[in-house]
Amino acid sequence: MLFIIALIVCALIIDYQIYTRIFRQKEACSKKKWIRLFFCVYALTVDLFIFIFIFLAFRWPFYGPHSISPLPLWLAWFFFLNAIPKCVWFLFRWMGRWSIALALMVAFFLCKGAFYNTRHFLIKHITVASSKIPPAFNGYKIALFSDLHLGNLSRQQQFLQKFVSLTNQLHPDIVFFAGDLINMYADEITPEVQSVLSQLQAPDGVFSILGNHDMGPYFGKQAAKFGLSPLENTRQVLLRQRKMGWKILQNESVQIVKNQDSIGLCGLPYPPIPPYFPDSLTDYNPHLATHSLDASQFNILLCHTPKVWETMQDDPAFTPIDLMLSGHTHAMQAKIRIGRLQWSPAAWMYACWSGVYERNGRYLYVNEGLGYVLYPMRIGSKPEITLITLQNRPS
Repeated sequence: MLFIIALIVCALIIDYQIYTRIFRQKEACSKKKWIRLFFCVYALTVDLFIFIFIFLAFRWPFYGPHSISPLPLWLAWFFFLNAIPKCVWFLFRWMGRWSIALALMVAFFLCKGAFYNTRHFLIKHITVASSKIPPAFNGYKIALFSDLHLGNLSRQQQFLQKFVSLTNQLHPDIVFFAGDLINMYADEITPEVQSVLSQLQAPDGVFSILGNHDMGPYFGKQAAKFGLSPLENTRQVLLRQRKMGWKILQNESVQIVKNQDSIGLCGLPYPPIPPYFPDSLTDYNPHLATHSLDASQFNILLCHTPKVWETMQDDPAFTPIDLMLSGHTHAMQAKIRIGRLQWSPAAWMYACWSGVYERNGRYLYVNEGLGYVLYPMRIGSKPEITLITLQNRPS
């Protein structure tokens, strides 16, 4: 909201600059009061009243378990489409006509990010090598996805069907979901959604964990009007995932067995990170999740936020873990990539925000997610499906 308010102030100032510039240079136009009136109405409507509607749309009855939650997101995008190119023009107006071309190019990328990038998937192929990976798991394929945010998706069924089809075509041995299936409400997991997502196929099944949005921390005072509590909402999320045939790991571990070999797998819910996640909302317990794992075997941890990666380095509970898989950051849905170099505003919040990280023989992979929050747009990134291949490395 603070970012949007700042953009509003900038947009209003820039609109005033445009207004004075137009009517100072073109005397004929300045005599036409209706043109002035039209410009003022346009500026105030787009810059101010759309913000007010966005603010209201995130509150009941516009934004609830039975409403169309993409609406305020698209209004936010429209506001950005109006404000950001104008800010670019204003900052670079010393370039003359080139500033207009630059502003139009920014508008093009905003449109491409909304209408193309969000609909076209990116499949990343990653190899993780370790001497602890047993021979039977050499070449073992893991499909990883994260952050669907179902309630925000436009053309939801089409999007999900394409995702499931692409994932199944990879023929993974196992599928992992790294959290944030819903945006706010368990009712986003409709029977139609369950029908499509239950079609994910892998010999060793589909495993998932809970992300921050799955655990209902953002209800506020409106939750009581829907007869919901965060704990009941979470219970419904778990129940509906189980109906899809998914196996949810809540502070627990399992063994994935292939021939005579096995690897360990454990999952954690979102950790207690105030103010939205006090200890009372999450039962995060890494000691419980990992206590039965054998440190001599290869072990995988699913946890939604990569911030836990920093905790892992000093907490004895994580000693058995060799590979951690996360999501959560979305790369802020805005990324700049030049060759192998990449940067995102997510780097201001997360030390590890996308891709592979390695430390002391341990690996972290951060998936950029499938869906979106705040605005329905991805700049420099696309919905990501990761195929991780395990490779036995001779010791």
